[in-house]
Amino acid sequence: MHEAGHAVVGCLLAEEAGRTPVEVRVFREVSPESAAGHTVYRRCIGIVRTRSGYLAEVTGLLAGLAAEEIVLGTRGDGSGGSDGSDLQRATALATALEASLGLGDGLAYLSPNDDAELLRRLRADPSLRSAVERTLSECLGRARAMLGARRSALGNLSDHLVVRARASLEEIVGCVTGGDGANVGYPRAQEDSQGMTGIAQGILAQPAHSTTPPDKRTLPWQDADSIWTGPSRVD
Repeated sequence: MHEAGHAVVGCLLAEEAGRTPVEVRVFREVSPESAAGHTVYRRCIGIVRTRSGYLAEVTGLLAGLAAEEIVLGTRGDGSGGSDGSDLQRATALATALEASLGLGDGLAYLSPNDDAELLRRLRADPSLRSAVERTLSECLGRARAMLGARRSALGNLSDHLVVRARASLEEIVGCVTGGDGANVGYPRAQEDSQGMTGIAQGILAQPAHSTTPPDKRTLPWQDADSIWTGPSRVD
């Protein structure tokens, strides 16, 4: 359910976050060092990123945790524990808002927008930690509320992944909307004439970076071309 949580919330917040979940995979055989699954995103380029867009991305990164809490009543440790994990990336983004990008409570530039520098600053500044914890808590709460209101979508996509181990963009959208295209944060200019296929084609037609994944055991990762999210253990 972890990857389904990422994909459902990512689908709903695609326009706000400026990135679209285009593929989800889960792996049936994993080692302690590898991920049990991943969600691949296509990021729109050429847009001005705002605070709401960053917060939407943080919400998507924490949606795997939120799905675990909703389905299991608790959360596991698969979202953290290493650089590149969901929790590390969410923390770095939330810290950048406050310390580097001028999109937090203040305007002061405290650190370059580099994960290692941001986290060093975070460890040394209790007031910054408080602000970042508040942001992470609010974003996790938002993800939990979104998934709680869409338990059927979360369940449908989770069931699909159990059977097929993979979901395409169109299959993600179909699970989230029940096939009617409603309440999805994607541009829907083609929806009326082409239905769900038109939505998916419209998203894929947008300018974006490549989403070709690396070897599935090289996890978790993020580079200039793609975004990969996934827990380090089976849900």
